[in-house]
Amino acid sequence: MFVFCFGSIKISFSESLKHFTGVKHTPIMVDFIGEFMINGEPGKVGDEIGVFTENDLPCGACVVTKPGQYGILHVYGDDPTTEETEGALPGGSLIFKVWDKELEVEFTISPEEIRPYLNHTCPST
Repeated sequence: MFVFCFGSIKISFSESLKHFTGVKHTPIMVDFIGEFMINGEPGKVGDEIGVFTENDLPCGACVVTKPGQYGILHVYGDDPTTEETEGALPGGSLIFKVWDKELEVEFTISPEEIRPYLNHTCPST
């Protein structure tokens, strides 16, 4: 399911990833947009969201630019035209992690703590 809510998410291309690096861009991709919490509190601007395969391969990442929200988070799939595994495989699990910039700590977050927006549920601006 794809959701495009450009009016409610601040996208900043000046923010650059500092913690979750090494994501390889492939022609296969899905986007996530949503809300997240760290220990029951909304995430902060400057935190990072990273997405990993069950083999700990980085396949997506973004910098938070609006408190408690993430996205557009590109998550890349494996390119079947190459021998290397560059991203997530069909049917595989995705693991979401947060880098808390203030505490300089990485957390694996549960599905309850990271909630993607579903059709027509993006907050208004």
